[in-house]
Amino acid sequence: MDKIVELSVENFKAVKKADIALNGITVVSGINGCGKSSLSQLLYYSFYYANHYEEIV
Repeated sequence: MDKIVELSVENFKAVKKADIALNGITVVSGINGCGKSSLSQLLYYSFYYANHYEEIV
């Protein structure tokens, strides 16, 4: 399966640096406070605003 999205994140909330390839099912795990929820919020709002761009503008 080809990569769907390749994502690089730096200094976003609790995420200091992350390189992630979203491909089919992607599992994010880690200790409390490492940025799992921050990453989830980033992905949600990125895809939401990308898909609703015309409505927002």
